[in-house]
Amino acid sequence: MFSLNKKSDSQLVNGEEKIVDQKRIKFKQALRAPLSSRIIGVGVLISLLLNLGMWVILYIFIKPSPEPIYLHYNIYFGIDLIGEWYKIYLIPLTGLIVILVNYLAGVIMYSSKRVLSYLVVIFAIPVNLFLALSAILLAFINR
Repeated sequence: MFSLNKKSDSQLVNGEEKIVDQKRIKFKQALRAPLSSRIIGVGVLISLLLNLGMWVILYIFIKPSPEPIYLHYNIYFGIDLIGEWYKIYLIPLTGLIVILVNYLAGVIMYSSKRVLSYLVVIFAIPVNLFLALSAILLAFINR
């Protein structure tokens, strides 16, 4: 098992390094493989563009201030949540987390259940669309 021969020890270390490198390559390939699918690539791109739009809109319209801002609006009760200005950025952060979780779930399912992986990744689009609508409305309410 253990050898005092330096040559065999260095080969063992090199062998372990090669195994680790091969695992990294396989992991990178597993993450990139679903992006080669046009459906998943377009779904991720649209979701990321919607998410980026949320960040930009909130950055433009919501300025840091010591006064609390409106964080939630309900058509039945009106404004029902007020808080610090930076908490409004939880909306696009939630969308980004949904994109990442759905993409990773799609990667895991891609080899066995391809159609389900498409649906999981594409589901991030309406989620981010509703979050973007919420962010836009809150940006205008807080002007």
